[in-house]
Amino acid sequence: MVPPRIYIDLGQQDGDNNLPQGWGFDLKTVGSLIYHFALPVEFGYDAYTVQLYKQEHQGKAPPKNYNNPEWMAWRAAKLTQLMAKINKEVKAVRKDAVISLSPNSPNFAYNKYLQDWRRWANTGLLDEVIVQVYREDLAAIKSELNNNDLLSINNKIPIAIGLYTGPFLKAKSVERLKQEIKIVQKSPYKGVSFFSWETTLWFLKKSSHHQVEQTFRQLFV
Repeated sequence: MVPPRIYIDLGQQDGDNNLPQGWGFDLKTVGSLIYHFALPVEFGYDAYTVQLYKQEHQGKAPPKNYNNPEWMAWRAAKLTQLMAKINKEVKAVRKDAVISLSPNSPNFAYNKYLQDWRRWANTGLLDEVIVQVYREDLAAIKSELNNNDLLSINNKIPIAIGLYTGPFLKAKSVERLKQEIKIVQKSPYKGVSFFSWETTLWFLKKSSHHQVEQTFRQLFV
């Protein structure tokens, strides 16, 4: 972990200088060292974090097993504390700032990235979420949208669904994207987002510009 002050200062700078009207403050931009404001479960054995853990555990070193439940919970709690500080200081600078996050589904995010964003949403630390539902199978997308955790959180803050438009050399066709979008539109979630721009609208997309534009107009206008 990196000392929290660094990230809070960055948050204040974004909040003070770089937030035009209507722009959502996306915590993904706060620190490039943390993926989607998360910490891979294998991380936490740096000198700073180990020393902090020892201070709070009578000199005991962290467990060598990074999946140890107590060790996971301790690191996740530190990330939550940092999120709370960032929320407080960003909102102090810009009251109407929208704090947005694009995580994986709650259990996966916690188990793989120590990211307890379910708690963040339930305690008001997030204003909106775009959940990454990057699936190859349509049935898997439908199943994820029926996730009870997501449905519950969607009643507290707006949740949109992030769809994957495919890797650079194997972009999905616009017809396939249309199927995925329609699945989301039939759900109670608040919209869709696409990753990545290159395979959605740039020349790496599989379908023609006309096909993409026509399909998006039919679905969204």
